[in-house]
Amino acid sequence: MRLSKIKKKRTSGFRSRSARILNARRRKQRSRLA
Repeated sequence: MRLSKIKKKRTSGFRSRSARILNARRRKQRSRLA
């Protein structure tokens, strides 16, 4: 159970981190287009 919980936490953290980076890139592209 401990391993599964740690894995879930790691994946969720990685997902949120990648999502933040993608959002930042999209914002930059939008500002350039505008």
